[in-house]
Amino acid sequence: MGNQELLDYFSGYAAVKARHSYGPQGHRGMSILIFESSARGYLEAERLHKHFAEQGTDRNAWDRRRVLFYQGGKRQLYGYMALKEDLDLFNQHSQGSLSLSLSTHTQTETPMHLDTYSPRHSTRNLLL
Repeated sequence: MGNQELLDYFSGYAAVKARHSYGPQGHRGMSILIFESSARGYLEAERLHKHFAEQGTDRNAWDRRRVLFYQGGKRQLYGYMALKEDLDLFNQHSQGSLSLSLSTHTQTETPMHLDTYSPRHSTRNLLL
C-alpha cells in the first residue's frame, strides 16, 4: 500500500500525509498518518484512534494478540496515537529529512499519529 493508497483508505479522517518505514530488508510493517497541526487535526486523529479502539484493533489489541490476517488472507490493520518511543522506532532506519518527530509545543499542535500494520521482520507493530 503506497502513501496515496493509505490516505485514500482513511480518507474519512482528514490526514494530510502518510509515510512508511523501511529498513535494510524492505518495508518494516509500520506506517504513519500525519494530521494537520491544529485542534481540528488532533480531533480527526483522535476520532480515528477511537475507531480502532472500538473495533478492538488498538495498541492494547496489538500487545495482546496479533492477528495478522483476516480469514481469506486480507491484512488486519491496527491503529493508535503515536508516542515518542513509537517514532524513535519508526525513525530507526530513516535518514535526514525523512525522520519524524513528535510535536507537542502547545495543546493545539497535533502529535504525529502512527498507523501501522503487521510487520514482516520486527517484533512490534506501530499504529495510528
